[in-house]
Amino acid sequence: MNMSFEYHNPPKLFSYIVLGQWVKVKNRAMSHPTETIWYCKRHKITALHLICQKMKEELHFPPFDVVKTVIISHIQSRAPFQISKGDWSILHYAVNSIPHCEERELYFLNIITFMIKQAKNIGVCLCSMVDSSNCTPLHLVCRSGFNARVIKLLVRSYPEAIFVMTRTNSSPIHYFHRMASIFKVDIERFPDLKQSQEIQIWNSLAALLFDPKMPELHRMLDILDKMTLPSRFISVVVKVLGKSQRSVVDDKLRRSIDILVNSNQICKRLGESNLNAIISPHLAATKTAQPYGAFPLMIAIEHGIIWENGLKSIYNAAPFVATYFDRRTLLYPFMLAASRCNIHDDEDKDYLSIVYNLLKASAHIALNTKNTFIEQII
Repeated sequence: MNMSFEYHNPPKLFSYIVLGQWVKVKNRAMSHPTETIWYCKRHKITALHLICQKMKEELHFPPFDVVKTVIISHIQSRAPFQISKGDWSILHYAVNSIPHCEERELYFLNIITFMIKQAKNIGVCLCSMVDSSNCTPLHLVCRSGFNARVIKLLVRSYPEAIFVMTRTNSSPIHYFHRMASIFKVDIERFPDLKQSQEIQIWNSLAALLFDPKMPELHRMLDILDKMTLPSRFISVVVKVLGKSQRSVVDDKLRRSIDILVNSNQICKRLGESNLNAIISPHLAATKTAQPYGAFPLMIAIEHGIIWENGLKSIYNAAPFVATYFDRRTLLYPFMLAASRCNIHDDEDKDYLSIVYNLLKASAHIALNTKNTFIEQII
């Protein structure tokens, strides 16, 4: 059955939306939900697409309960979210309608959140849909202006969109970076946003995939040393780039694992699963000493990485290193940890766990008088 109609002969639901008769729109959507399936042959939009367009109007924009009713009817009727491949989805229309108006930001945020959630309930990911230019809704938000809360919502719903490239080879981060002038305008208009962590985070994300001098994974790890990033975003970066950049070095000749072992903060913010995902492609590196004789495990101990935050993963990648001594200090790993432990300092008590676990791994060295540290250096 052909569910399209000519522009000059629309169903009543369309007519009511065009005229802004919102009470009639709500009642019609409830009594005739199948009208949400029909789409305009000329413009390739359904009633929900049209109502999303109307949300940008300053005076006659639809009330939240009306939009919510149309969304529910649209989904229950299994109406299309995209008329055909390459057309804008309902979420494209919704995010494109967001005005530069702080007062109505919550209105749009609630509608978009509700729309994404309802579609997800039937197995549809609106945030992954692309138009003919291969733009996701995230591209549109980043291109049209600064709205950190909506960007945050879209990234959390589908973090993979960060890596989607348009036909002109632009990612959402590229668009976001180009809107730097708008950031300055917003900061001048709302001085209280100046020190906002949200702005700091999104400015950092904007720079994340833009600087050609440093590999993307390295940049994310450097940023993590300074501030927290969304956990799902971290997971996607690690998943997409973890293996492909395992042997890549930056301009300081650092591999990603070299950055890890130098910061307890990075390991803590990555979490165990992401940490393992980065370490696993670098198994050979964890088993190889630096030219000066130190293994990654020893460097990690020196830089205060505690057992629970990542040292356990580094140790598990190359457990035999616990039986080697550091050529610089002539200390075994458990001795290196013990030398940095002050039992009277609460912060240093984490080293006791390190000493205990490493001592278990190299107990024969501590107990065997023929292989003691003293005898080895003599």
